[in-house]
Amino acid sequence: MKVMKPELAIGCIDWYVRSLKDAKKEVLNVHFFGGEPLFASRLVMMAVHAARVKAEEHGLQAKFEVATNGVMSKATARFTSEFIDFIMLSLDGPKDIHNVHRPRPDGAESFEAVYESARIFSEGSTNLCLRACITSKTVNLMEEIAAWFYQEFRPSAVCFETCQPSPESIEAGLKPPDPLEFALNFVKASSLLERCGVETVYATSDIDARRISFCPVARDVAIISPNGAVAGCYLLEKDWKSRGMNLNLGRVSSTGELILDDEAVERLRAVNVLNIPRCQNCFCKWHCAGGCHVNHSYPSCEKSYDDLCVQTRIIALSNILKSLGREDIFTCLVEDREALQRVILQSSDLFDIRESRDA
Repeated sequence: MKVMKPELAIGCIDWYVRSLKDAKKEVLNVHFFGGEPLFASRLVMMAVHAARVKAEEHGLQAKFEVATNGVMSKATARFTSEFIDFIMLSLDGPKDIHNVHRPRPDGAESFEAVYESARIFSEGSTNLCLRACITSKTVNLMEEIAAWFYQEFRPSAVCFETCQPSPESIEAGLKPPDPLEFALNFVKASSLLERCGVETVYATSDIDARRISFCPVARDVAIISPNGAVAGCYLLEKDWKSRGMNLNLGRVSSTGELILDDEAVERLRAVNVLNIPRCQNCFCKWHCAGGCHVNHSYPSCEKSYDDLCVQTRIIALSNILKSLGREDIFTCLVEDREALQRVILQSSDLFDIRESRDA
């Protein structure tokens, strides 16, 4: 695994602080990701402390986030709990589920280590979000998983996402769930967690979000790789190149300066929901914003709705009706699956005012 050199991390923090001051911004927000970022825990610790010192010097508020698999020492878990503001921890459920989904590279079980980390995180002051990957085998267990999460860890949020096929998941016999089953079980799990005061997240159906891009692409985010490459996407370069996309923004110089390509910045700003054909008539357009540009809304993607669209539209519809106090309408749709499918699969949600006036 490649690890960023300390001097590169410090150089990037210095550049970021200068950029925030020039733009008259007040919050320094650093997100650690990988691979597994806490594999390089000493580098993360150094970067956090250095960024906090720089932020204090310049009157900035420092915030840190990490996405982790939870396999780490207790000392690293305690540091993370104390100094990281938001932790996204991948935990797919109780032992029998998690060990099937997430074995170690050598095939050994990972649950005990992840469980111990989750315990430490839950006892600290950090905001803990548990992220569960749902497969066809666990889709009907989502309520049980949600209840177990709350009972064991009292997280601030729970995020359910569907399994994305990979050579490893296919070899293990793990398949994505049916989108309708996932959406309806998500709504059930969400209702259970809401009663416990826990937020339930399905990122593409967040009706409180207003965005033109679901991810960092098109949002002027600089993602620094260990080799000094700067991109607008945290996925591997080979992944987006396989879709015919160039998401590079520039590079970090030997002196620690970020050298950005102005044309590349403008090119990435155009990778947004305004330019995704299948999103134009969808009521989720400004919430989902097309989902992942690499795995879902790449240039040659189909114009018709796919599984992600279906489950997003169902969950977003449930959220909208709940916010209007009309959960009864959603209940009726669930009981009439034919009507639900007509609503979710209709090609356009646009309301024709002219036809309404004529009527």
